[in-house]
Amino acid sequence: MPAKRFPAALAKMNGRLRALGWRAVPAAMGAGYLVLVGVWWLAGALSGDSIGIVRLANYATPWIGLSLLPLLLLAALLRRPVLGGAALLLAVLVLAPYGGQIFRGLTGIVAGGEAAPPDAIHVMSYNVMGRNWEVSRIAAVVLKQKPDLLLLQEVRQPEELLDRLNDLYPDELVHVVRDDRLKLMIVSRFPLRAGAWDREFQRASVRLPSGPMQLRNLHAIRGMRDDSAQLALVDRLMDDIREAPGPLLVAGDFNMTQANEGYRRMRTLLRSTQEEAGRWFGFTFATPHRRFGALMPLIRIDHIFVGGGVEVVRAGRIGEYGNSDHFPIDAILLFDGPGAGDDPQ
Repeated sequence: MPAKRFPAALAKMNGRLRALGWRAVPAAMGAGYLVLVGVWWLAGALSGDSIGIVRLANYATPWIGLSLLPLLLLAALLRRPVLGGAALLLAVLVLAPYGGQIFRGLTGIVAGGEAAPPDAIHVMSYNVMGRNWEVSRIAAVVLKQKPDLLLLQEVRQPEELLDRLNDLYPDELVHVVRDDRLKLMIVSRFPLRAGAWDREFQRASVRLPSGPMQLRNLHAIRGMRDDSAQLALVDRLMDDIREAPGPLLVAGDFNMTQANEGYRRMRTLLRSTQEEAGRWFGFTFATPHRRFGALMPLIRIDHIFVGGGVEVVRAGRIGEYGNSDHFPIDAILLFDGPGAGDDPQ
């Protein structure tokens, strides 16, 4: 009896598909994809990065959101308003955290970039890649940008790089603090002072014309497979920041995206320059140095965060990469006035 019912059920389904026409198959596939994305989004909203497969998918959040947009066209072609409405709603939910960046990207095509105020500070963060021996190309990127404050990660040849940066500020002293154990380095037009050593990030302070500012420079551990060590670092950093007086800047290669739990914890105390003044998604990894970055970078794992009386005028990604697998990022910052903090001598 069951054997007879099975072919009958198939025949009934086949009849319904024929009645619906060719539109049934792509509509069903689109609906299936929406369900899959919806389950991922809901799981992420409820559990954050605690589920491994959800955490991995979170790295691709912008791309998942963009992948829903063709479904709107498909729904229009198939005359499926419910499918189109569901795709639109889910796309808005997924891309909502990037709304300001997307809007600025659209308006920026017409308006162009704002001119930096004369009293602004140009900050740049750059993971130069540890196995990158093209020091002259790294230096060329920095010399072209001439940042007032430069935070570097994975610096394996600090002496040679500094030799090539001697002319970074013509007729001015180049101030430097280094942590060769962590391969981190800060270069500045303004006086710097190294802070207490930490096993995972670099502490320093800088004397700006408006007053002192605390600096933190880091290269975080990867967290795709297991983010426990990465989250522990973020928690320690947050504890450190709570005790840091005055304006604050934290930058580096965080190995986490805007959709990851570590980033969300950073945002409880700090503001992202990309979110406040960046355009589009600001992807920083990988460059054409890596095969999978040959066409374009795919994710943003490099960030600049600020706290205290700091206004973000502009933020973005620098196009030259000096043979590194990361694109440098920068920001133009303004300070409301002097703040408390350690005073570099």
